[in-house]
Amino acid sequence: MWPTSIEIAPADAAEIANSLTGGTGDTRFAVRKALQIGDVLPAEDQRLAVVSTAIYQGKVRREELATLVHLSPTRFSHWFVEQTGLPLRSYAKWLRLTQAVRYLACGQPITTAAHESGFSDSAHFSRTFRSLLGIDPSSALAEVNLHEASVSRALRP
Repeated sequence: MWPTSIEIAPADAAEIANSLTGGTGDTRFAVRKALQIGDVLPAEDQRLAVVSTAIYQGKVRREELATLVHLSPTRFSHWFVEQTGLPLRSYAKWLRLTQAVRYLACGQPITTAAHESGFSDSAHFSRTFRSLLGIDPSSALAEVNLHEASVSRALRP
């Protein structure tokens, strides 16, 4: 079974990108917006910002993250799903993917974006991108470039 592609309007894409700037942006908003779900998640616990920052810094071991927020590893897993709606591994993968997309948006090659975001290689990044978004990164970038070109042509006087 193939995943269904998600249509993201250009205005929404800009809003998602803006929410992720700065490395520790509102990832909950970005995930909800990209997956087109309403505000169904509980109010954000401030400890989530600490965990998100640690994940961005490469700390992804459950025990290490649990210690940061003074929870047992088991309780941390439950708390984390309550806060994000995703298991830790899926959330960390999403954060790395969004970080790689930011690198790509800045004009970095796919390999550089993959390595800078913690993927072992560009193939690993491409597989992850395809499995989560239903399209490979090269095709997605081509669509963005085509869309930007058609929008700029449409805006010309």
